[in-house]
Amino acid sequence: TGLDVRGDSSKPLLSSPLGASVNYIETKGPYYVEPYGRGIEREDYRDALVTEIRTFANAENFPIYIHCSLGRDRTGTLCFLINAFLGVSEMDLYRDYELSMMSRTGKTQDHEGVIGQYMVSVPFTGLYRYIKNFQKNKTLQQNTEAFMLSIGITADEIAAIKANMLEEVK
Repeated sequence: TGLDVRGDSSKPLLSSPLGASVNYIETKGPYYVEPYGRGIEREDYRDALVTEIRTFANAENFPIYIHCSLGRDRTGTLCFLINAFLGVSEMDLYRDYELSMMSRTGKTQDHEGVIGQYMVSVPFTGLYRYIKNFQKNKTLQQNTEAFMLSIGITADEIAAIKANMLEEVK
């Protein structure tokens, strides 16, 4: 599946750039460039975020390739939520995001004039803190699941995401 989180294209694609046989889902994913991570609360992004997360609940969608402009804010939000929900360590979540700064736009200004350093220092920390403090005395993983439930992801979908994405290590 090609999950295109850009959704701001003036000419929506009818099929995946990877070929007509690839399932193509287009959304307008949330940006988290708002300083306190609240971009994911915006009502106009909620349906898109739910669609994106639900993509991972359907086993027929795998493998999933995420299309994005820069691969940091929209893709970063989604990957952060999925990985935090699956129990990836907080340090690894930070490291994963830091790697996105090695892209060609990592240390330069993007087309909207946003400085790459700002993309690391404020928004990611804001998103992390928002989820980390979603409920008191809970882990990041528990809070991410609680957030997902609060936006309409069902317990069955949560179980399906875990089944699709986690493998028991023997």
